[in-house]
Amino acid sequence: MFRNQHELADYNWSRAQQLESAYYKNLGEAIRQYDKVLLFGPTNAKVELFNQLRTDHRFEKIDFYLETTDMMTDNQQHAFVKTYFLRDPFHVALAHYTVLAP
Repeated sequence: MFRNQHELADYNWSRAQQLESAYYKNLGEAIRQYDKVLLFGPTNAKVELFNQLRTDHRFEKIDFYLETTDMMTDNQQHAFVKTYFLRDPFHVALAHYTVLAP
């Protein structure tokens, strides 16, 4: 199927890009229902997602906040989100929130 390792590597990279794009699109659809969105984590994925979403006019009215954090358990993530939106008077306290996980 592949003539050499370079073709295989190119195929794998292309497939990974397709999967990532589909994943970000699904996240975007879930995010559209919120007015304020906190993207956080230890990698640059939050920045990549934000950069993809900000080019789409459907996300213009959403306030995005990006924070670099360490790896967290589910409980730590929930506590982080609650604390984040309560600590700053310009953020609105959340009556309902969802932590979207991979």
